Amino acid sequence: MKTKRKFKSDAFEAIHTSVEAMYNAGTIDKETMRSFDESCLVSPGVLDPEEIKALRESNHVSQPVFARYLNTSEIHRAEVGKRCQAAERNRAEAALDRAEARASGSELEHDAEKCERC
Repeated sequence: MKTKRKFKSDAFEAIHTSVEAMYNAGTIDKETMRSFDESCLVSPGVLDPEEIKALRESNHVSQPVFARYLNTSEIHRAEVGKRCQAAERNRAEAALDRAEARASGSELEHDAEKCERC
């Protein structure tokens, strides 16, 4: 699944797109591409335990179902603040994108080269 990336500005998006084309052509290495990712892309924030619970409840799913969407088994720990939140937020956004695609009837294709989990 390809998720929409958020850029710091339109200028950063243009720069990143050009550098990404260079990476795909093989003229720059993965380390340089990661450097541009860090510079151009907005870092996801950290969700509070209450926000995680509200997100789960707003989608009307139980903890086990939400954990399965996020490919984890520890949603309860995240909801009480005993787990690292950055990975959970990335997973939550990806799960919501998949749910929206299913609801709209369109399928998003998975881009393994750009997927952080692959």
